[in-house]
Amino acid sequence: MRITNNMILHNAASNINSNKILVDKGENQMTTQTKIQRPSDDPVVAVRSLALQTRLSKINQYYETNIPDAEKWMDVTETALSNIIDNITDLKRLCVQGSTGTYKDDDKATILHQLQSLQESIFAQGNADYAGRTVFTGYRTDKTLVFTDADSDKKYNITQELSANDFEKVKYFNHSVTVPANKSEVTNLDTNTGLAKDDITIQDSSYKRLRLAYDNVSDVESLTFSYKDASGQTIKNTLQLVSQDTNRIPPLANGTANPDGTTRLAYENGVIQSGSTRTVKSASGQTQDVKYEYSQIGTSSSITPGTVTEKDANGNTVTTVTAAGTDAGTYTITKTTTDGTGATVGTPETKTVRAYSTTTVDGVENKNYDTTNSLPKTVYVFENESDWADWSSKNATGENALKKYVPDDAMVMIKETGDLIFGKNVSDQMSAKETTVAVNYDKNSFSAGELKPEYYYDCVDNTAVNYSDIDGTIGQRQVYDRTDTHYDINYTVAVNQTLTVNLQANEIFDSSAQQDMKDLIAAVTNAQNSDTKRQKIQALMKDADYQDEKTQAKLAEWYTAANKEYDYYKDYMKDSFERVLGNCDTYLNKANLGETTLGCRGDELKMTKLRMDEQQESVTDLKNKNDNMDLSTIMMNYTAYYTAYQASLVAAGKLGQQSLLNYI
Repeated sequence: MRITNNMILHNAASNINSNKILVDKGENQMTTQTKIQRPSDDPVVAVRSLALQTRLSKINQYYETNIPDAEKWMDVTETALSNIIDNITDLKRLCVQGSTGTYKDDDKATILHQLQSLQESIFAQGNADYAGRTVFTGYRTDKTLVFTDADSDKKYNITQELSANDFEKVKYFNHSVTVPANKSEVTNLDTNTGLAKDDITIQDSSYKRLRLAYDNVSDVESLTFSYKDASGQTIKNTLQLVSQDTNRIPPLANGTANPDGTTRLAYENGVIQSGSTRTVKSASGQTQDVKYEYSQIGTSSSITPGTVTEKDANGNTVTTVTAAGTDAGTYTITKTTTDGTGATVGTPETKTVRAYSTTTVDGVENKNYDTTNSLPKTVYVFENESDWADWSSKNATGENALKKYVPDDAMVMIKETGDLIFGKNVSDQMSAKETTVAVNYDKNSFSAGELKPEYYYDCVDNTAVNYSDIDGTIGQRQVYDRTDTHYDINYTVAVNQTLTVNLQANEIFDSSAQQDMKDLIAAVTNAQNSDTKRQKIQALMKDADYQDEKTQAKLAEWYTAANKEYDYYKDYMKDSFERVLGNCDTYLNKANLGETTLGCRGDELKMTKLRMDEQQESVTDLKNKNDNMDLSTIMMNYTAYYTAYQASLVAAGKLGQQSLLNYI
């Protein structure tokens, strides 16, 4: 093959350019200390670099974002848990002090203040948040667990199930000492013109009770008692206070009229007032009647027909006539008020009481309530304990008429306290049959610090329902079903590894602790008040105006009653502390279990973090080896490239020199 001079010059130029490219590559490598600048420089290195970068990005997401976020979330939860445990421990310490009586009478004010502070503190932890996200409310991190002043005006329909296994034996007290205001009141004790001694002598009665999660219940829709009979068949007795229609909005309560003219039911002495119906607006905006099915369940002996005459606060005569109604099991009660001349005052009040409900046995509904096998046979609903005491005085006999009384086969429900109180026979049978009670009730306002029901019970938020909308707009009902809702917050902390970082509210605490502290506060307050009454009467006994023999004798009777009340409330306070002391261990165990669960998850997160740290280091090292070059190696390569380049220039220069041989 003939090689021409032009060919040699062309090849020399090409070699110079190639060496120049290598020098440029070396200079770039020296500047960036990486092997390639673009994928075409080395496709194998480029593909491997892309794969390693993708893997490193995922590891960085886990190690630098997800894991630290999970750690902080769990740190906030752990701090809240620690505070809860400390508060419950303080509560337990107070219970030990209260149950052993190792305190002075003057300490009660301090104990009361501590209880109130603990009650507020424990449940304030429920709203603990991380970066504005509440940690105990599951996926609804924008919501609080505990009501605040800003959102306590809510309306809920709640279904809560209680068990006879949770019975508590509790004392209820009737009558209270009133400190006489003057000498006349003292000397008139137990006379025709003064207080009867029974009116200021405390009486106690003990019953087993179950408690709703909330007090100040607005209305009671139904109670369902469930147990298994000897054959294992499930027996359900449902006491339905009002007909329920899923197409209608659950009506409000409290007995007053709504702005649109619809009415609400109320209870007085266990009897539904304001007629036999309440009206609501349907979804279409039409007003419809909702009939109640019973107010007082039981046989005809539950109400005694007859006439009762009393004086009201204005001195008028109030005559109440109870007579059997035209339908079986119903009664007509008419109340007429007359003045001193015999003239009727106002309009006579007439109401009807019926005995009717439904029974469901394994899903099959019967028309009438089973008064033979039911637990209980009779149910009474009262607004407050005062109404219960008034009913007891009129319906009980003997010494029971002085007490707050529950018939052996009956149940009393107090809406103000949320107590379900059972007669002896009923409580014994319910315990033997392990009966559960499902209570469906309405609550139309909450106190700041109370737990929101949607985290604990099946319930319906009816707050958006507006009964005053004349166009029929009724708002949106929010239904919460605990069985279908999951509240876990899961973080992806590694490839194919997720970790639950939150604890659900019901894993830590519930309203029982709150109700227990309310009981303790009430018990301490009663003991404190009774001691104050005793001291005031002692002061009267030393007063110069009360020194005559008759007044001193009467004051001695007042003091005896006051001292008895003080002893009763002091003993009850001690019993209450003992009862709550046992519950504190349950609350502590629950909180400690939550802390342990969180600790185990924290340990798992630490191990994952260590593994991600090692993986980040390994992948980073692999990527560096794949992408980068050592500076000394670059310098050696660059020197070689530059030397070759300079040599090629020298060689090309020599080729440019002309000689005779160029023309031969």
